[in-house]
Amino acid sequence: MSTTGWRSRRRISDDALIPSNLCPLILPGESGPVPYDLVIRNGTVVDGTGLGSFRADVGVVADRITRVGRIDERGGAEIDAEGHVVAPGFIDGHTHMDAQVFWDATGSSSCWHGVTTAVMGNCGFTLAPVRADQRALVVRNLERAEDMDPVALAEGIEWSFGSFPEYLDTLDRLPMGINMAANVGHSALRTWAMGNGPSRRRPPRTTSRPWRHSWPSR
Repeated sequence: MSTTGWRSRRRISDDALIPSNLCPLILPGESGPVPYDLVIRNGTVVDGTGLGSFRADVGVVADRITRVGRIDERGGAEIDAEGHVVAPGFIDGHTHMDAQVFWDATGSSSCWHGVTTAVMGNCGFTLAPVRADQRALVVRNLERAEDMDPVALAEGIEWSFGSFPEYLDTLDRLPMGINMAANVGHSALRTWAMGNGPSRRRPPRTTSRPWRHSWPSR
């Protein structure tokens, strides 16, 4: 019951996001041409293909992995991953970070577990589309999923959007440590189109005929 807005955010390249126990061996900006922007050395690679783990170096140019194996050349930056697993980032297909992205640039706690892409807007709960006088309704939906105080939740949101595309534009202006994909939920769509009144005003419809399945004969 959701339509996905396939706009995502690229991870920010910030040395602060590198765990302190994975100290860079060579820092960016040192003189001399290098074939790799980043080399991750001495890690145990689990590549997601179903093969067993293996020890290898990983070479990165721009935002692409260009080599996995023994790398003799140095990189613009190097990370010693001895004793660590090097693996593709995981996709968390069910999150409710729709409001959290406004105050948490790292995407915790998903990022702590190797997640590099999170999908939000699940269960029909999204912040957009929303009219100015209906913000409390969409916040109430998210409040139930996040178990947060609705006042604190609403105050943490930058209400510079109304439509879903405007919400995505707002996200594009935010710093993010992981990629984000967003669904537009049916609860927000229904509230946008019908408000909250019809569900209260309309009496339940009754029928005297029992529900039956009609199966075609063979």
